[in-house]
Amino acid sequence: MYEQHMKKQYPNLTANQRQSLDWANRVFSYAKNYFKSEALDNGYRGVSKQVTRGFVADLQHEHIVQHLFQRAEPLLNKDYSTNSWMCKRNLIFPLYGENNTLDRVLLRSSINENLDPKEIQLIFNPSKEARDFFMDIPQEADNVVISESILDALSFREIDENVGIMALTDATKTRQIKNHLAEHSERYAEKHFLIAMDDDQAGWKATRDIVNKMEKDDIGKSWTVFNYTSQTKDANENLQENRKAFEETYSQLATYTKQHERGRDIEYEP
Repeated sequence: MYEQHMKKQYPNLTANQRQSLDWANRVFSYAKNYFKSEALDNGYRGVSKQVTRGFVADLQHEHIVQHLFQRAEPLLNKDYSTNSWMCKRNLIFPLYGENNTLDRVLLRSSINENLDPKEIQLIFNPSKEARDFFMDIPQEADNVVISESILDALSFREIDENVGIMALTDATKTRQIKNHLAEHSERYAEKHFLIAMDDDQAGWKATRDIVNKMEKDDIGKSWTVFNYTSQTKDANENLQENRKAFEETYSQLATYTKQHERGRDIEYEP
């Protein structure tokens, strides 16, 4: 019966691929719930374990990551298990699709935080166009933050446990999130959106792209743009550098209307 369920959920995958995907899903779930994690439990990049534990799996050791890549080879069509640079990426951020399908994973490292680039993403569901954005929006959320990375989104969840969060996986990847917002505009009709991209040219281009779509399709009740403090350029950096100022700015902006911010912030370019 379970195999039939998997076949229905992933009809275009081979039996081998479905087994690999199911195994990865189970490992990520187990790691999030039961693996000890010094990196997460001590507050990873200023975000408490109460927040990260629901969204991040710490595989801890290179040999476990290596085994993950060995088992996931049918999905990735490449063997990363022999690449020590990849096997040091022990922090796994799974991204799920509309039907809770595991579509993509983002990988970072607490083993070596100097790895460049800091974040790598891999498609784990080759059967369709894998979702390239993250979202977690509680039913009672009045405010929804759209940020440029999961860590930035989780930084807002750190200071407001009820805020809805959405995150791109790259500043240039706005098409899917725009389509999602438009297709589900009724769901977001009463939501206040806070756009919090990085304070750089790519971030402001993404901001304009998303805001233009929201204005064109009348998405949400209001929107505003987040202004970082302490010369920081993204939410996670702001949280770590000056949490109090970050909280105060969020509190002030969370109730702004779209008319209040439109003219001043969206035209600014760093």
